[in-house]
Amino acid sequence: MYRYFSRIKEHFLQILILDGSPHKASLAFAIGVFIAFAPHLGLHTVSAVALSWLLRLNLPIMLIGAFLNNPWTIIPLYGFCLCVGNYMLGNGFICLPAGLSGDELLDFLKTTPLPFVAGTLTTGSLASVMSYFISKRVLALVHPATDKRT
Repeated sequence: MYRYFSRIKEHFLQILILDGSPHKASLAFAIGVFIAFAPHLGLHTVSAVALSWLLRLNLPIMLIGAFLNNPWTIIPLYGFCLCVGNYMLGNGFICLPAGLSGDELLDFLKTTPLPFVAGTLTTGSLASVMSYFISKRVLALVHPATDKRT
């Protein structure tokens, strides 16, 4: 049974590190995380595909990062970003009203564009930098043969 899981783990890691570089894999994940926090609703997949092609990075890894923002996480994620944006702009911790549906969330965010954009870009930048270093360390630990210090 252990050999079975070991093979699955190795196969999964080969998919994730196609170019053999934890740096490039971590960079793809970090950019995907930034895309997940980005305020351009509905364009996350398109952005990930375009940036993956443009920067020649691993698309599956970038999509994993970009899909941190999904129908189950969009309200808490963007609610937190809105709180951060309002706090940064001196409005206090004004967050989302309770019980919003997806359409109500979009309508509410249209009324608060500046705090929303400020919060998503700031939070996304911090999350992407942290995710780069964490994922690079994890990839180097679980697959040390690919660690080329690049």
